[in-house]
Amino acid sequence: MSAVYLTVKGSMYHLDSDKHGWEIVYSTTGREFKDRQAAIDDGLVTYRSDDFNIATVVDGALVAFGWQHQDFSTDGANLPDVAAKLGLQVAS
Repeated sequence: MSAVYLTVKGSMYHLDSDKHGWEIVYSTTGREFKDRQAAIDDGLVTYRSDDFNIATVVDGALVAFGWQHQDFSTDGANLPDVAAKLGLQVAS
């Protein structure tokens, strides 16, 4: 039950038919790293900036999502949306 880390790129798209007008789409290279720093290093090379996120995955389920060494809110409010867009489950 070890954690793996993924680099995740979020892109905002305008949707004409959506009453909110915008949607964030998440993508990943699919490369898994056993160390968060290795994922960060890979993201810096892959995206040529620090404009990416880190997903923490345990047994195929997204357990945390953040930037660099910090996870966003620990209440998990955004995890279902991010997980669905990455094809992952959400940890229960």
